[in-house]
Amino acid sequence: MKKTRPGWTSIVFLALMMAATQSAASAQISVLGSLASDRDVAPGEVYSGQITVRNDSPEPAQAKIYQTDYMFYHDGSNYFEEPGTSPRSNAGWVQFNPAVLTLAPGESGVVNYVVTVPTTVVDTVPIGSYWSMLMIEGISKDSPESTLGKTDRTQFGIRQVTRYAVQVASHIRTNAKIDIDIAGVELTKEALGQPILQLNFENSGNVLIVPETWIELYDTAGELARRIRGQQSRVYPGTSVAHRFELADTPEGAYDALVVVDGGNDNLFGAQYRITL
Repeated sequence: MKKTRPGWTSIVFLALMMAATQSAASAQISVLGSLASDRDVAPGEVYSGQITVRNDSPEPAQAKIYQTDYMFYHDGSNYFEEPGTSPRSNAGWVQFNPAVLTLAPGESGVVNYVVTVPTTVVDTVPIGSYWSMLMIEGISKDSPESTLGKTDRTQFGIRQVTRYAVQVASHIRTNAKIDIDIAGVELTKEALGQPILQLNFENSGNVLIVPETWIELYDTAGELARRIRGQQSRVYPGTSVAHRFELADTPEGAYDALVVVDGGNDNLFGAQYRITL
């Protein structure tokens, strides 16, 4: 199991590794376009896609491509497990090529993938969202995996690895269920002492949601004091997220906080809490 902290969001991961290296340089590659590929599909359907990778460096560069599963939770933990580990993994549906890209300076290359949606998953018709990751990772010239610029001289240093994670998600929306479990709220303070209300919730349905969230604060007279919108984020079935609401401009006092999560298609979920600032 591979685990990474903190948050999952926009899915460019930088890892620093102490290793025996020949230099501190790394392949400067980037992925063009969206880091999430969504497709509404039916059982038995086959579809394809492409990921464009560019070498932004003045020297030849290489990138390797491989698969992982992906789960994340509101405590900030992210899990990149072996492909096919998660209950709703579609890694086994995905075929891709090449496994390694070699790019000239400024050149772009393409990773092609084909997704074959099965007619059954564990003897039942697939329903809802299934997803996995295609990882695009730069290969340093001093890595044993590189076929570029090897020398016989080795020294110790820091190797920086750039890794992009592209979500490949297949959605079977017939009979899909949207459900949200609001786990609760936490009233905390950030480093400068400003109050933060954190809303934790889980996608307990079977399909991806990108919900809108907001809180409404009512004073002791029952009057609406503030309405604050939260950010939107992708929440897969069985995963959970934390949305934070800044309360810095809210007068001190007691409030009834109504938290709302809009899962789309008239699927509203809410809970009420008493907080004191």
